[in-house]
Amino acid sequence: MKNSLGGKLWVKGLIASELGVAAERVLFTEHHEAHAAYAFLTAPTKKAAILTADFTCADLQYTCVR
Repeated sequence: MKNSLGGKLWVKGLIASELGVAAERVLFTEHHEAHAAYAFLTAPTKKAAILTADFTCADLQYTCVR
């Protein structure tokens, strides 16, 4: 079954089951925030300003995290 955004409703339960944790502990993040977190958490700095951008033929999407 899918929700109105097209996400699969059973994914959270599947992940929780495979990890052996409660479903409430499984969290999802927005696409650009995930890229920003990866960039920051793997960088050798304690502070950063991060800009992520995706460009498609249709539009430009960006997120700025500070």
